[in-house]
This record gives sequence, C-alpha cells and structure tokens, in this order.
Amino acid sequence: MAQTETQAKNQKIKQLLKTLSKAYLQRRQYAEALEKLEQLGKLGEDSAEFHFDMAVALIGLDRVDEQSLEIYQKALENNPGSRALKVGLAAIFLEHEVITPFALQVCEQVADMNLDNEQRLRLFLKKAYDTTGHVAKVVEHEQRVIFKSNNEKAIRTYLEKLWWKGLFDEALTALLDAPGGNGDQHRFQREIALTHAYRLLQQGKQADTAEVTELLQSTLELVKPENSITELRTWILLRSRLDFSQPQSTPKREELEEYQFILGEISLDELLKQPSEYLGTAGEEDEASQAANPFMELLGRLKNPLASNGVLEPAADWEIAFCAQIFTHGAEKVPEKLLSLVTSHLAESAGAIVRQIGSGFISLSANPLELTRTVNELLHHLDEYNARVAEVNRVSLVGGLLVDSIPAQEDVPGAFDKLITATHILRYAELNATAEIGAGLVYLSGPEDFFDILRKNDIITVSKNPTDILPGIELACSELIWSGPLGDIRADGNYKINRFVIEENLAKHNTCASYLAFDKQLARKVLARVMFLNESIAIVDDVEQKNRLLEQIRAIGRLNHPNIANLYDMGEHKNMFYFVREFVDGKKILEAELDADKRDEAILTILQKIVRALLHAQQNGVFHHNLKPDNIWLNDAQEIKLTDFSCPGFTLDPTTTRVLFPGQWWYLAPERLAGEPGDSRSDIYSIGVIAYELLSGTHPYSTAGSIKSPKDIVRRQVKDLVELMGETGELWNDIVMKAMASDPEKRFANLAAFDLELRKLQMMFMQKAMT
Repeated sequence: MAQTETQAKNQKIKQLLKTLSKAYLQRRQYAEALEKLEQLGKLGEDSAEFHFDMAVALIGLDRVDEQSLEIYQKALENNPGSRALKVGLAAIFLEHEVITPFALQVCEQVADMNLDNEQRLRLFLKKAYDTTGHVAKVVEHEQRVIFKSNNEKAIRTYLEKLWWKGLFDEALTALLDAPGGNGDQHRFQREIALTHAYRLLQQGKQADTAEVTELLQSTLELVKPENSITELRTWILLRSRLDFSQPQSTPKREELEEYQFILGEISLDELLKQPSEYLGTAGEEDEASQAANPFMELLGRLKNPLASNGVLEPAADWEIAFCAQIFTHGAEKVPEKLLSLVTSHLAESAGAIVRQIGSGFISLSANPLELTRTVNELLHHLDEYNARVAEVNRVSLVGGLLVDSIPAQEDVPGAFDKLITATHILRYAELNATAEIGAGLVYLSGPEDFFDILRKNDIITVSKNPTDILPGIELACSELIWSGPLGDIRADGNYKINRFVIEENLAKHNTCASYLAFDKQLARKVLARVMFLNESIAIVDDVEQKNRLLEQIRAIGRLNHPNIANLYDMGEHKNMFYFVREFVDGKKILEAELDADKRDEAILTILQKIVRALLHAQQNGVFHHNLKPDNIWLNDAQEIKLTDFSCPGFTLDPTTTRVLFPGQWWYLAPERLAGEPGDSRSDIYSIGVIAYELLSGTHPYSTAGSIKSPKDIVRRQVKDLVELMGETGELWNDIVMKAMASDPEKRFANLAAFDLELRKLQMMFMQKAMT
C-alpha cells in the first residue's frame, strides 16, 4: 500500500516537472528547463520526449561538452525521425566546428535536406574530412558545393583542376553525379565533351567510338568560335579530336551573316554586300579551298575586320601564332574604336593575318620577330592609351605567343594542335594576370635560338618555370617584358648584378624595382633594388646629383645597428644605379601579431628600438626621412629592422613630385612636404604617426574629415588617444601628440629627448605591473 502511494506521489512530481520544463522551454528559459529535466531524469524518466527536451535545452544553452554530446546522441537514437532535432544539432555543431563521428553524421544528413545552410554545412564537412584525412568525402563535398552554386566559372575551374591532373574519370563522375544532373549528359554537355576531348588530346588520339564522336559533334554545333576566345578555344579542341577526313556540318554563309547582323557585328548594308567581304580572304577559289581545309574554314568563319578594305592576305605559311584578349578595368566593354586600332596595328606586321573574336584576336604570321616586335609596341601604345583615360576605362591585354611552324595546308591536325597550344598559352596568361600587369601580360614559347634573336633586337623576356599548358603537356614559357626595370634585368635565374643572381621580381615602385636575389659568394638571400633606366640616366648626367646619391648610399652602408637592415653592395650596372641590402624575412610592423595582454609594452619596446636605431643613424649623419610602416619590419627572430632610408632617385622627393598618394604623405612631416630639408624632428613626427596607428588601430588622418591634401595637415583635428583607448590612452596621449605636432618647435627637441620620455613611460608600466 505504501509503495503504491509512493509511486503515485512520484508520478505527480514527474508530471509537475514535465509541465514546468515544457513551460520553461516555450519561454526559452533553457537553464531552468534543464534543471527540471535533470530532476526528472533522477526520477527514472527515460522517454523519447524527455531525451528530446533535454537536447533542446542544451542546444539553447549552446553546450557542446562531452556530456552534452552524449545526451544529443541518445536523444537522436530515441527520436531518429526528428528533422527539427537534426537541424538544431547541425547548427550547433557547425557553429562550434564539432568533428566527432556523430556530429559529422548529423551534418551529413542535414546537408542532404537542401536547406539554406547547405553550402556552409558542406564547406564545414569538407574542412572536417580534410582534417581527418578522408579524401573521398572531401572530394564529394567539394563537388557538391561547387556544382550546387551553379557558378559556371567555379565549375570550370574545378574541372580544369581535374583535367590537368589527368583525372578524367573523376571529372565525368562529378558531372554526372552533380546536383540536378541525375546522370543526364545534357545539363553539362559541353563540360562532358571537353573532358573527353582533353583525355583524347593527352593520349594523342581522335574520337574512336561512335558515342564520343556523336557527343563531340553535337557539342561542336553548339559552340560559336566567332563569339569569344573561350568559345574559340573550346571549338578548336573539340574539332581537333574529330576525324579531319570527314566533313563537318558548318553554318551556311547566309546563316552566319544573319547571325553577325543580329549581334550587331555588321550593318544592313554590309549584310547585302558580296559575302566574301566579311568571311573570306579572297574570292571563290579561296572559298573552295577553305571548304576542303578545316583550318582555313575556321579562319574564314572568323571575323576579318580588314576584308572590306580589300587587303590581300599573305599565303598560309605561318611560323608564329598570337592569341590575345583585351579586358577593361571597370567599363562594361572595350570600345570598338580601340579594338579597331589594335586590329590595324597587328595587321601592320609584315606577313601577318588578323582575326577578331569579340574583344579578342588571333594573328598568324610568317615572321616571328616582326610579330613579336609588333606585340611589344602594341603594349606600349595601350600603356599610353591608359595614361590618357580615366581609370575605369583603362584596359589590359593578356596574350600568348607560340613560335612554331603552323602547317595549315600540309598538316591540318598539326596546325590545330599548334593553335590549341597558343590559345592555352593565353589561358596561362589569364590565370597569372593581376591588377599590377598594367597594359598587359604576354607569355611566349619558342625555340631557344629565337630568344637569342629577340635579345639581339632589344626585346627582353623573362623565363618562367615550365608549366602544364595542357593536361600532360609541359611547356616552358617566358614573359615578354615591355616596360619597367625588367626590360633591362631578366629575373630568370641567369642574370647577375655583380655577384648577385636575380631570382624574383618582388615589387615595382615609382622610381625603381625590388628583386629577391641570391648572394653566390656568401650563399644567402638578399634584396636588390634597381633604379629605373630613365631615372638613372637623369642622375648620371648630373655629376653633383650622382655624387650626392652615392655618398648617401655609402653613409647608409656605414650604419651598424641590430635594428637597421645591413647594406651589402652598391654601384652602377648598365647605366642603372642599384644597391643590395639584407633581405628581411618577416612581417611589416602593422601586420605583426602582438600579445593582446601585453600590447602596450610590446608597442613601447618597438618604439624604443626604432628611436634608438634612428639615434644611431643620426649620430652618423643620416636621417631616415622615409619612415612608414612598410619600411619597419619584424623579422622571424622578432627583431625590428628599419629599411629603405631616403635616398635620391630611389625614393620620391616630396618637394618635386607632382602627385603624392596618401600612402606617401601620411607619414611625412609637414615641413618636408613644404619643401624644407627637415632634421631628426621630421623622423620624430613619422614615429608619432606610426605610434598612433599601432596603439589605436587607425591612422590619425582617417578620423580627420578635413584632410583633403597634404597642406591640410597643419589644420587637422585628430582625436585624442584617450577617446580611442580609454584609460590606457592617458599614459600615451601626451607623448604621441607631442611627437605629431605640426610645428617642429613643439615636438621633442631631438631623438634623445624622445627616448627619455619613452623610458619614463616604461617605468610607469613597470610600476603599474608591480601594483
């Protein structure tokens, strides 16, 4: 009887706890709900609903400790069909990057639900499986992320990675298993056809099965080589894998003209003219030969912008192919007038023919030197064009030059293969193009004796490491150097300045360029800085200026301080001044990661080292006068290194430079900008600005809306560090603001006085730490 009463009492308590826990969960009071549920568990509750509610409370509390994970697993075991529980668990596992087998299993299931966070989940799963070494799973989720995005560029980039590794079966599997593909070849027909084409190209074969032949043929009919360089590259690759002895269906002349008219490539009057004006190189005899020759047929299909001028094209005896693409830096399209000028310029090359494909070109010539020289000149013209137009309208050309016989008449398959290579050299240039290429980037491949001819004709190239231009096909390419110091220095591992071998172009500056070099005598990396030829010649012709430059470099070379980069060599090389200094392997000061708990002390130490290094330089008659974060490095040994002291010709003279960008004047003292020579107080000003930026995380002028030009610095209103940093700012504010004073007379009198104040601040930090 007593046992029955106890059971009834416990049942009432359990019911009360259930009611309370439910109420708390509904009100999102998860801690209170968890407390009641734990009490319920002690009374023996073990229902599926109980485990579900426990998981909900723990998810609400954002708990992922070991005990919570066990509860989550038990909850799912008791509620295997709960979609909501799985979604909640996946969200918390994703948030905390939990990678236990159970967590990954849940995330896998939720990723397959096609919810909004699927991409994030799959990226998390890819990362997790990459950590655990589960390669198959990494590939699976990478593919799902890419193909689910429907981003054509991302899909093509992923496939190219597989193609270039020779993983053609994997590429086909990825395409057929892609979300929405369901084994259907039509969705990714072009990509599937290209996979087969690249495989056949690597094997040196043409399509040898009816199925692949039909796929390549049907895809070929969808590709319009006259539309773009990418389309042309696709078309010639597909066509090259089909039997050249079999005629291919091509658009009728009338259909193609109508298509060009619709695209706006020809006018109505031109549509009504004789067909040969836009599609051929000459008359009916040429048309007949083109029909029998797939390579000539292709050229006839592409737009010949000069045909209407009655230009007679040279015979098909070509030794070089040039493929190029022009793109803008912001405008919607390349101006037609500019494209016409490019066409005309290329056509001026002796022995060359030109075809325009959208904003791209191909040119074939019997004279490799002449066409290369023409391309070199074209880049200079584009550079001049860019100098005259707004930045948004500037253009760049990327291109590929292949010096090789192109036997269009005798060996059509061979001619196609050469054109495939040329278009893929262009692809290589496209992959390496950055915002810094200026008017263009052109890669060149050819026999070594041709490069000797180029050198004798003052055309400079820089050899690159051999690369896989096509799947399984490695090719050595060189960059055509059309401007800058590399026009005289080839960073190809064979060019030397004294005992230093040039290895890599690091940066192009306003008046010079920096290279990573190797000191063969002492077997160490160094940095070589070479002044541009035009800048150097101006100094060579001025004896006084030349002597001042050399004496400044010598003075810097005499400095011997642990926080100043050592100078190893200097001189004149082929009318270009250079110096070689210590290569600092580390980070610029603003990129350095400082200990958050001791940030102020770390910054103080940095400033003390800078001041003492400059004090050493001053005692030896050298001022820096080019101090900025880019010239202060923290090396791998966590030591400060000052680099790039002001030096005539190697650094901009603010008194004579017409345009100074913020990165150049934000750290220069006002008196230097006003044309005065400056002294140690000018360096003190620069240190003050850098200190402000290190401490507050922001440049003082970025908070001063009135700063429109360097002249406005003297009227600036800069926020106190107290306002930006709170209590800690009080210790720094007076020192930093005094260093940054616009009037040199209001700054520290000299570096020694500045160093003394920093010592006092150091004592304050020590006393604060002790208390």
